[in-house]
Amino acid sequence: MFIRFLTAAIMAAYTACAAVSGNAGENIYADCGVIMEEPEKTQDDFYKVTFTLQNGHRFSFESEDGDWTTGDIVSAIFNDKGTPYVFDDEIIDEPTYSGWISEEEMQNWIK
Repeated sequence: MFIRFLTAAIMAAYTACAAVSGNAGENIYADCGVIMEEPEKTQDDFYKVTFTLQNGHRFSFESEDGDWTTGDIVSAIFNDKGTPYVFDDEIIDEPTYSGWISEEEMQNWIK
């Protein structure tokens, strides 16, 4: 009886995950970039943080946290919206701090 219940539970979980994910996972990717210039403070007391990926594309997000600074490595989850163009990709998860690089390393960041 327990084995039947366990098998049914595993099958239900697998089916639910497959139904939720569908093809959405094909458009989702993770990448990281570096903050190349100090974040700007906005009128509503947030900070506009802009980071650059290694391919040169720049993305921005707003943060309440004023601790972001030049050289910080930012990790984010993106949605490419099913298009081949990077400029319309969208950050879909809160970017996170992933380390720091020196000014010398920043000069070699963009490939």
